[in-house]
Amino acid sequence: FETAHRTFYSENAGTYFVYGSLLRSDVEGQHSFIQKWDIASQTWEIIGDSTSFLYSGGLYDFYVTNNGTVYATGNSGFMRLTPGNAERIHWEDDPWFYPEYILPKPDGSMYLIDNWSDGWGGAHVALWTYNGAVLDTIVTKLDSIYAPISAVLDNNGNIWMLEYYNIIPANKLVKYSGGAVKTYEIQHEGTSFALSMARDGDYLWFGMENNYGDLMLERFNTVTETWETFDLGKVPCYPYTSSIRKIVVKGNYLYLSNLYSIVKYDKIQNKVVATWSPYNTGLPGGAPNDLNKINIDKYGHYWFSSLNAGVAMFNGDRWETHSPCEIRNDLVVTIWDMTTDNNGRVFTIGDSLRYYDGAWHSFCPSSGYINGYGIDVDTENRIWFADSRNGLGLFNPNDNSFTFYNSGIIDRNVSKVLAASDGKIWLGFGNQSYAEAAYFDGTNFINFTEADGFTPKTTREIVEGPNGEIWYACSNGIAKYQNGTWNSYTIEDNNIPLTEIRTIAVDNSGTAWFGGSQQVGIDTLKIFNFDGNNFTEHTLDFTANSDVNYMTFDRNGNLWISTGNAIVVYNPKGDVIIKVKNEPSMPEGFVLKQNYPNPFNPTTTISYSIPAVIATQTYRGKQSVVNVALTVYNTLGQKVATLVNKEQAPGNYTVQFNASNLPSGVYYYRLQTGVFTQSRKMILLK
Repeated sequence: FETAHRTFYSENAGTYFVYGSLLRSDVEGQHSFIQKWDIASQTWEIIGDSTSFLYSGGLYDFYVTNNGTVYATGNSGFMRLTPGNAERIHWEDDPWFYPEYILPKPDGSMYLIDNWSDGWGGAHVALWTYNGAVLDTIVTKLDSIYAPISAVLDNNGNIWMLEYYNIIPANKLVKYSGGAVKTYEIQHEGTSFALSMARDGDYLWFGMENNYGDLMLERFNTVTETWETFDLGKVPCYPYTSSIRKIVVKGNYLYLSNLYSIVKYDKIQNKVVATWSPYNTGLPGGAPNDLNKINIDKYGHYWFSSLNAGVAMFNGDRWETHSPCEIRNDLVVTIWDMTTDNNGRVFTIGDSLRYYDGAWHSFCPSSGYINGYGIDVDTENRIWFADSRNGLGLFNPNDNSFTFYNSGIIDRNVSKVLAASDGKIWLGFGNQSYAEAAYFDGTNFINFTEADGFTPKTTREIVEGPNGEIWYACSNGIAKYQNGTWNSYTIEDNNIPLTEIRTIAVDNSGTAWFGGSQQVGIDTLKIFNFDGNNFTEHTLDFTANSDVNYMTFDRNGNLWISTGNAIVVYNPKGDVIIKVKNEPSMPEGFVLKQNYPNPFNPTTTISYSIPAVIATQTYRGKQSVVNVALTVYNTLGQKVATLVNKEQAPGNYTVQFNASNLPSGVYYYRLQTGVFTQSRKMILLK
């Protein structure tokens, strides 16, 4: 879906109906239509298309009856829709009848509300009873200068319309009851106005627009005709919008949309209990290739940064996300690099230097700007950063001061920085014309060029190996500095199938692993390693973006890989078992092992053991087999997969679980027999 405007679920028909301005690109020439999604067959069916009912300029509303008949209204009038066809139903007195709201009644008839038939303003209400030919109307015009932006029908047959006119501006609630019309002024504070309405029994809820940055609700009792105000606090990404554009009532909860987030409000406890946005559902979500850095802090937490969509932390069990608007109260915050210090603070660099210690702080030097591309923390917990305009920078979080070092530097266009264990600060440069590297010893810069053996250009990453060796990943190759000597290896000279190298990581044995932008036509994820003598290519079974933006090893030897739109966890020493197989050795007891890898994406292996003697279990008169069930559940206790459900003989078993159709999160797998039950937790990280 590119744009889905409304959905409707028909319980009797067991189908979803969806209207959007552009739903499927494989339907040639169709721009506005309704589609029906059948749950059982998992198939789509178009109900009326833009050729048959000409709704390319807009479909206002639609309703699905219990027998599956679809009625729709838009700029081509009022229609009854069947697959591939649309029958226009005219109002006898007005062939240009464009009702915007359909309110179904319990007796099968419908109210149709039109707010534009006579030009500027004027709300029209028609009661329609289909007799095969005509529309019946009971009211031709309501005395109102406003246009209704929402309409509901209560249990007593009264029509309630929310009217809004932004030129005056004005806001009214209109009640139509048996021919009588009554209006109410919407209660509000300051310059706030009601933009949405939903019925909840005898109450009407109104979503407000205001200038305070708080989510505001008004509630109207249709029996006592009294008002109440509810302030839900600050909205994510304020000041861009605190307007509640849509309200959905379900049980004790209201679901509120303010364009940038969905808020779940508990009306009994009078508090917000959940918020969903593009920034707090897992990894930061930006452009397809936006995910750029992974950092593991002192607590073993995994931090992920996005170029324009904030950062997120994953502790192996839950997500903690930080949107750009939280970081700097802005929808665009550029983050090129990230690191964590010995106090557990998270530092980012981009259009300013920021750090998080429970709250976000943003700083710039007196010049007023930073063009930062790299950041690192040294052994003394000092913050060094690369600034492509100012050179090498040092930030002191104790007094928020900046110091720049440029005297003797080979190039101010610093792109990356590494604080090595011996105290040297290594620099990479973004100049595509020259091969340059340097380190700063606290007093002087020691510079290197092609004449010194450093031949690759444009540094993308610098890392330190287990023996103090320094590795550079550059756009056209890699280089190693050890014992005063450079060794350089280019893509072209070593036939490495990459168009650009972007990242490098070194394991405990000193082997360098690297990845980057792959050649055209390669759609599988490939990474490479170099042991000092040979380059080896590794193909990973992963179908996301095949380019690699960043790699790092965790304390368990797992290689964490950012592909720009996903995180892949790979263990170079692990063997992935891709089918169920029975191991020959006989276990002495039931065992359910931890899945591997964990976290995983999208496949992982689960191993378990069935003992040779099951003393307390006799299954169908035999002790040599047992019925085994291996199932997977989500955190709500809902079963999402059955991996095994059959008789099995004693032995060791491994099963692969593919979670490509499931969202990221925590899942539980359970092994169950007649005498044994055990569950374990696993983490799907996409």
